[in-house]
Amino acid sequence: MIAPRPIPGTRWRWTLLSPALACVPAQALAHASRTPTPDDIWSVWTLSPLPAVALLVVSWLYARGIGVIWRAGGRGRGIHRWQAGCFAAGMLALAIAILSPLDTLGDALLAAHMTQHMLFLVVAPPLLVLGAPLAPLLLALPRGWRVRLVRGWRRSGPVQPIWHALNHPALAWGIAALVLWGWHVPWAYEAAIRYPFVHDIEHAMFLGSSLLFWWTVIQPVGRRRKQTYGTSLVLLFTTALQGSALGVLMTFSSILWYPVYDGRTAPWHVTAIQDQHIAGAVMWVPGGIVYLLGILLVLGTWLGQDERQSAHSLAATGQQKGVEQWVGS
Repeated sequence: MIAPRPIPGTRWRWTLLSPALACVPAQALAHASRTPTPDDIWSVWTLSPLPAVALLVVSWLYARGIGVIWRAGGRGRGIHRWQAGCFAAGMLALAIAILSPLDTLGDALLAAHMTQHMLFLVVAPPLLVLGAPLAPLLLALPRGWRVRLVRGWRRSGPVQPIWHALNHPALAWGIAALVLWGWHVPWAYEAAIRYPFVHDIEHAMFLGSSLLFWWTVIQPVGRRRKQTYGTSLVLLFTTALQGSALGVLMTFSSILWYPVYDGRTAPWHVTAIQDQHIAGAVMWVPGGIVYLLGILLVLGTWLGQDERQSAHSLAATGQQKGVEQWVGS
């Protein structure tokens, strides 16, 4: 197994991490000895069979489920076309993050790795959630499988309470915050750069925690009470502040956070500290824009619901006055 280069002040952390890494074959852990350069970047596609097959299967199941829904109710009914488009865009974002040269480029440039993180954190998850995937994915399965799955869920015992607890806004927010800050601690981040096994765990945690967060924020919109819209706005605003704060710290820091990049950025004509500043800007600006769009979406839905309720109340009041006038005459 390739021994990691110790980082000043973090030797004890590598000592804690090494027993877990020792349980995994060295071939699965060791990164390639040479990082990509501008001359060979388009030849380093990460065409791993498992994630590629997983993306294809999920996309096929969603498309099949959409077909079932639209054949029953008409095209665009049940699941709107824009929702199907959002899901497709989310799957494309995952494909770019996992399979494209961006994955390997993250070994050479922190900015590329941060771009990959943004795809996992603020691009793919909200798009997938807006696609309302549960119904299409469930209807794509054979009827017998669906029945057994629903029955199993109803008889799942402690699984349902755990799922409902994870959907609590405070817990979903806390998990997302812990994952975001935890993986950007230098020793954890460098472990992910050095070992593909840890790298995969990092990305799985980014995607899973972000899907949970955006599900809690977006999916129930339109079916919640007014105070829950306010909760969603608070979640989005405070999460945006966290991401912006981390990005700002990285952008304006004069200290190299991740020494593993020292010497790797030269072929790209930037220094490691310049690369770090660019990476911070990537987290700060595009991430902030996505959260702002989420805030506007929730706020617009909230105001639209108020307008519909006001119009319904006015119509009901007018109808009642008409009845009273008719009875009085």
